[in-house]
Amino acid sequence: MKPPSCQHSAVATAPRQRAALLPGPVPVMLLALLLAALAALAQQRQHIVLAAALLAVLLLLLLALSVQHALLLPRRRLATQQRREQVTFDAAPDGIVRVDQHGIIRMANPAMLKLSGYTLDQLQGQDVAMLLPPAQRARHASYMAGYFAQPRTRAMGEAALSLLCSDGSLRPVEISLGHWNDGSQRHAIAYVHDLSERHAFERTLQHRATHDDLTGLPNRRLFKALLQQAALRSARQATRLSLLFLDLDRFKTINDNFGHAVGDRVLIEAGGRIQSVLRSGDVLARLGGDEFAILLSDLGSPDDAMRVAGKLLDVLKAPYTLRHQQIYSGASIGIAFLPDDAANVDSLLRYADMAMYQAKQNGRGHYACYSQELNARAHEDMLIHARLKEALAENRLQLHYQPQVDVQSGALIAAEALLRWHDEQLGQVSPERFVGVAEATGLILPLSDWVLEQACQQIRHWQQAGTPLRIAVNFSAHQFNQPDLAHQVAAVLQRTGASAALLDIEITETVVMARPDQARAQIAALVALGCSVALDDFGTGYSSLTRLKDLPVSKLKIDRSFVQGLPGDSNDCTIAQAIIGLARSFNLKMVAEGVENASQLAFLREQGCELYQGWWYARAMPADALGELLLAQQPAAVQQPVQA
Repeated sequence: MKPPSCQHSAVATAPRQRAALLPGPVPVMLLALLLAALAALAQQRQHIVLAAALLAVLLLLLLALSVQHALLLPRRRLATQQRREQVTFDAAPDGIVRVDQHGIIRMANPAMLKLSGYTLDQLQGQDVAMLLPPAQRARHASYMAGYFAQPRTRAMGEAALSLLCSDGSLRPVEISLGHWNDGSQRHAIAYVHDLSERHAFERTLQHRATHDDLTGLPNRRLFKALLQQAALRSARQATRLSLLFLDLDRFKTINDNFGHAVGDRVLIEAGGRIQSVLRSGDVLARLGGDEFAILLSDLGSPDDAMRVAGKLLDVLKAPYTLRHQQIYSGASIGIAFLPDDAANVDSLLRYADMAMYQAKQNGRGHYACYSQELNARAHEDMLIHARLKEALAENRLQLHYQPQVDVQSGALIAAEALLRWHDEQLGQVSPERFVGVAEATGLILPLSDWVLEQACQQIRHWQQAGTPLRIAVNFSAHQFNQPDLAHQVAAVLQRTGASAALLDIEITETVVMARPDQARAQIAALVALGCSVALDDFGTGYSSLTRLKDLPVSKLKIDRSFVQGLPGDSNDCTIAQAIIGLARSFNLKMVAEGVENASQLAFLREQGCELYQGWWYARAMPADALGELLLAQQPAAVQQPVQA
């Protein structure tokens, strides 16, 4: 379809001018009817010659009318087609430009005017090169000359250019071309499609693929690519770079207690605080969850990275004021260097992550640098995990039991079940070592299930032997936070036949205080089964009195760290006296851990502590040994310490 001519309005008026020479169709028809009537009248009155003349005129008139219609119909059709083409031209959503073989603009549609910002008068008669950036004009002129020499149709998408708008801005467009000859004149028509929205959408997709939606920071994928580039540049320039892994402390507690919306606000503000410490050339990314990564390039010495880490810890330990509340978090940071620690990016990432976990183990709120010792420990952790998983599957673990003794009478009242593991390859592995690995690898839940099952079986065994004994079982945080915990415990009690009244469940104060409302409901469900619940390591979790009185616990266990200095350390004495008095005021039994000498026991007896456990009475022992002790114990007798 040829585009409408700019002269089409004049062409359309020519038929109308010629048609004006003849009467319109209505007068002609009336005249024909009049002539026919007169001819009929003349014939009736025997005016044959007049009638024939009138009929001849009538025939000539009808012939003229037919000729006029035959001449005007194509012109009317042409005018209709031109109007249709003009409407299509004007309504086209893409810009359309018609140029002659010299590159002169002859016509542009409204969409092109809107796209370019020019008026029709500003475009018509101008070289089409005005719509191109200066750098592209010479190449375009050469292309246009070749195009008119050998014209061809070019589909949309084959060529993308920049359109120079009237305000000087550049707009991305793609162009399709058509051509036709009008006699000796050659014409080209360009359909110009705006790519601005597509490019903006593509940029949005690209940004979302490489950036974190919440904080707008680079994500793991982009950060690793930037880290690869920085590593190559560092190798060429023989410079040092540092990678910092930063993990927000207590973030899960914030999410659980205040909701994810508040947690998201903390992440956003933390990202802003971190960015405020860094240089313009440093890179900050959010890797996921509450983990951030920081790339420091061109470092003079490792001390520079440590100074940055110190500043980061300072800005992140300040409280967040959200929903009119002060929320505290802090951070732990791991640091690794290239090329000092790692030879490649993957190792650098792994080493910084290892150092970060070491910082958390050091007590949170610290930074730690990678060392070969950490790497060796990581390999050892992998070995421990594999061997522990195998030992659990093959039932090669043991429970030992440490007696809990009445402070006044010395009678054996209960015992705490403690997990022990001796491995053929690793030897005796301490719980402090393998429990941490189990928690980090997800093995803690099956391990906790095994301990509960074995302890309940032992309770049932001593029941049947006529020497029933209360057994305390430690519950890990992962185990305690399971929503169906009470159901699981009930199932174990039913399966083993153990009495719930003989099962004491010990939960650390820190675990309870992390989610106090959920903990209260969980403890109540366990107590409803008939079990007793003790608050372990009391004095380390900063319980409030309000929270404590609402918890349905029956015992407090004073942490061994407050017992070790008794009775010589005045601070330990003050703390122990306060905890024992607190337990008495809430009508709770008090158990002291880690009693190792007679003077400690004498102090606890004087203060009114009910129970104690520790090496002064006995180390943890296998079930058989404790069973013999139970049989030997007389109800009224005062037992002497069993020296290990």
